[in-house]
Amino acid sequence: MTQTATSEIQTAASEKLVPNNVLDATLASLSVTGVFDDRAVPENQPFDYLTIGDTIEKPNNTLGRRGYNNAFTIHIWSRAIGNKNAQAILARLNQLFDQQRLNMATQAHVSTMLDSAPFMPQPDGLTLHVPVRYMIYSEE
Repeated sequence: MTQTATSEIQTAASEKLVPNNVLDATLASLSVTGVFDDRAVPENQPFDYLTIGDTIEKPNNTLGRRGYNNAFTIHIWSRAIGNKNAQAILARLNQLFDQQRLNMATQAHVSTMLDSAPFMPQPDGLTLHVPVRYMIYSEE
């Protein structure tokens, strides 16, 4: 009994984005330079890149079985001109995650659905931030 799904979700997401420790080929073709924990982006990291960010977990126990609702966020950080590249990165993330199965070690994955993806220009006038939130449901 793990009593949380957070670490398994982060591991499953990393495996989709960087299978076998190699950046997903489609993301690489879109000039994504890496995937990082949101607190571990190397200084002077070239744009565009992704961060695996915050997770909000709520219990969803049913009929004596532990369940978890997780709002899981992958952040797109882009300095490409316009929104087109960030839109293409978002489309690839949706191919990998939206309504797709996650391989979890001890949890039974129930579903993953896109929740939101606001495009947020940053005050520096150069950077576009897109926090892509997925709702992930799992059970022990």
